[in-house]
Amino acid sequence: GIFAFNWSTANRGIGNYTATVIANQTLYKLGVDYYVFIVSPDITKPEVNLVTTNNTWLNNVNITIDFNVSDTNSVANCTLIFNDNINVTRSPITNNARNNLTVNNTAEGAYYWSVNCSDATGNIGNSSTQQLYVDITKPGFNLSAPQQGQVLNYTNVDFNFTVYDNLDTILLCNITIDGSVSATVNATNRSLKNTTIDVTQ
Repeated sequence: GIFAFNWSTANRGIGNYTATVIANQTLYKLGVDYYVFIVSPDITKPEVNLVTTNNTWLNNVNITIDFNVSDTNSVANCTLIFNDNINVTRSPITNNARNNLTVNNTAEGAYYWSVNCSDATGNIGNSSTQQLYVDITKPGFNLSAPQQGQVLNYTNVDFNFTVYDNLDTILLCNITIDGSVSATVNATNRSLKNTTIDVTQ
């Protein structure tokens, strides 16, 4: 028959061990066999790869970070680091799979972030560090030309405006005339932008 015996490596020293099996049955020869094995430490760190891309812009204060983690044995927990501070730790973690960490009520701003994961023996694996932005405030703008109700006797019209935003430095702006987009331009935050449009087109 098949026999099994569980031998724990807890509190065992590192080194070579020999397992010996002796089988004895009346009127039969004694059966002996052995196997040499090694108890070695687990020094392999979990491998952490980020799925959420770098320089991600989010318009939601509730953030979900996706990542993949794998370890030779098992993963005990994973921690999200925001601007060098521990933000949230999750356990259990599914090994060799995609996992996520969620942060709620995040303040607007730019964040450097990373994920580290620990295995059962205390090895810690770190992901790369990336940046994300939380921005829920809409841009504002000031149209300085043409003036409201201004009568023009020419068709090439200069549109002057300044756009304002709390985070972004370059903003994509549409100039819409009579319900149709006549031009799409990049505007620098808090700087005057001038665009000339032929309004006969």
